[in-house]
Amino acid sequence: MGGIYLKMLLGLVGVSGAGKTYFKEKIVEKLGFEKVNTIRTRQKRNEEQEGKVGFFRTEEELDKLNREGKIIYQFKVFGGMYAYLKEEILTEKNMIFEMHYTMIDDWKKIRPDIKTIYILPKNLEIAKQKVIERETNTEKLNELEFTAKKGETVLLDKISLVDFDTKVGKTGTIKIPTTANGSEYTHKLVADAGASVTDNWTITVTLKNLAMNQNENTGKQLTGQIAFTKTDCA
Repeated sequence: MGGIYLKMLLGLVGVSGAGKTYFKEKIVEKLGFEKVNTIRTRQKRNEEQEGKVGFFRTEEELDKLNREGKIIYQFKVFGGMYAYLKEEILTEKNMIFEMHYTMIDDWKKIRPDIKTIYILPKNLEIAKQKVIERETNTEKLNELEFTAKKGETVLLDKISLVDFDTKVGKTGTIKIPTTANGSEYTHKLVADAGASVTDNWTITVTLKNLAMNQNENTGKQLTGQIAFTKTDCA
């Protein structure tokens, strides 16, 4: 991949809250760089705009881009996929993006001529405060969601397992209705005499909202069980 490029690929590295985004915008404004768009598969937050902070795609859409040979680099972190378009990296334009320091070696293999600037905050306490403010301004997105499908029918779709007000995981029983948005909870298997019937269930718990500081997520545990109680067969 290491060709000769006439222009610069510049990566800004630093802890969250150090000002990477500020400097990136200034370099774009003053020096005419173009921003590399990060593709994310996580849910778009309310304050985020498509094309301004990057592209938001489903995992299926990202897989399609991979099959078409349009993705040059992707990685998975905190349960979400992140990727970059080949046309924005192998280019003769001046491009700039924010990157994590653990990815530097990978990027040097893709673009050996990449330039990186590590931004250190003048005041660590201010940087920490910015992270806290960012975490508390997330429109109360769910961290855990529960989805239940019976065959191809979605009976529960992305039900929060975290209480919005207390931000504490809910405990108790989740009752799965017999129909979407329904209120009955007894699922019946009906078969002719001598025949057998099986149900195909898909139960999914999704961990999300993890593109921020992960310290508060360290050590969290999810415990639970899926149980179906047999009733009398008449």
